[in-house]
Amino acid sequence: MAQQENLVYMFLKTFISRLRGYAQSFLPFLRPRTKARINTAEVVFPLSDDVVKLLSRYSDENSELMGEQLLISLKQLIWESPKIWESVIRGVVLKCSDKIALKVVRQRPDYTEYTTLQYLAEHLPDIPAPRPHGVIRLKPFTAFFMSYIPSMTLTEAWPKLDHGGKASVQEQLEEIFIKLRTLRKDDGYPLGGVAGEGVKEARISCFAQEKTIDTAASFVDLQFSLSKFLGKSYIQLIQTLQPPPTTGSVFTHGDVRKDNIMVEIGEDNACKVTGIIDWEDSGYYPDYFESTTLTRTLDSRKEDDWYNYLPPCIDPARFPHRWLLDRLWGIHHLVF
Repeated sequence: MAQQENLVYMFLKTFISRLRGYAQSFLPFLRPRTKARINTAEVVFPLSDDVVKLLSRYSDENSELMGEQLLISLKQLIWESPKIWESVIRGVVLKCSDKIALKVVRQRPDYTEYTTLQYLAEHLPDIPAPRPHGVIRLKPFTAFFMSYIPSMTLTEAWPKLDHGGKASVQEQLEEIFIKLRTLRKDDGYPLGGVAGEGVKEARISCFAQEKTIDTAASFVDLQFSLSKFLGKSYIQLIQTLQPPPTTGSVFTHGDVRKDNIMVEIGEDNACKVTGIIDWEDSGYYPDYFESTTLTRTLDSRKEDDWYNYLPPCIDPARFPHRWLLDRLWGIHHLVF
C-alpha cells in the first residue's frame, strides 16, 4: 500500500512539474520581451485574401509580405488582437477581425487541425467547422488562421437550456456527426490525420504521433500494449477481454466536449449549433474511438447532464464493451 501511495505521489509531482513547465514555456509568449526572440516567419499554407489584408495594415503600401516584413506585420497583428481563449498546453486564440481568428501554439509543427479544416471544406462543406485561411511558422510558434465563429461555447449556454433546448442540441449534433462518420476508409489506409500525420493517443503521449498504424486492430494493440507500471500478464488479461476487432475507420473529431461546440441562443431561447472547433486530434480512427474520447474529461464526482444528451451515433451506449475497457485502462493511467 505504501508503495502504491509513493507511486501516486510521484505521478502527481511529475504531472504538476510538467504542467508548470508548459506554463513557463508558453505564457511568456504574450509578454513583450518574447517579441524580440521571434526572428523568422515562413508561410507554410497560403494566406487568404482576408488575412493578407489584415497583415497589410502593418506594412508599407509597396512592401511585399515576405521575410522581415511578414514577421513585423504578424507580430503587430498578434500583439494588437484581443485574446478570446487560452490553454497552458493547447495555446492561445486571438480575434483578429470579425472574420478571422488566429490560433497560436508552441510545440513541434503539427498541422493536423489545419489539414482537417481543408479536408472538411472540400469533402463536407456544410459541416460547421472553421474555414482555413493560412498558416505561418514563426519558430518556436505556429500561427493558424481560420474563420472566426462569433458565438458562445455550449459550456456557457448549457445552464441556460431546459430539456427541450438540450434535446435540440443533441439532435443537431447527431446530424453533424452522422455526416462526419460517412467519411470512411478501409483497413490499409493510414489511420490518424488526413495528410498522413499519424494517430494520436494521449495516454501514450500528449504529442507523439504514430504513423505506422493502418488497421483498426493495430490501433487497439497500440492502445492496450504500452504501460510503464502494469505487468505483462495483466496487460494480456485486458487484451483477452477485447471484443472481436472492428475493421476500417471513420472520420473522428477526437475531442468532443461542450468547450468545443459553439452555439447561439435566439430570442425564443432556441439554441442553434453554429460551429465545431478544435480539430487538433481529428482524423480517421476506429468507429468506437469517438465514444471513448468524449468522456475522458468526465468527472464522475460532478453533476453534468451533458452526458445524458450525447449524440446517439457516438454515445458510449453504442459501444459499451469498448467504452468500459477504455475507462478501466484510463483509471490505471490516472493512478499510475
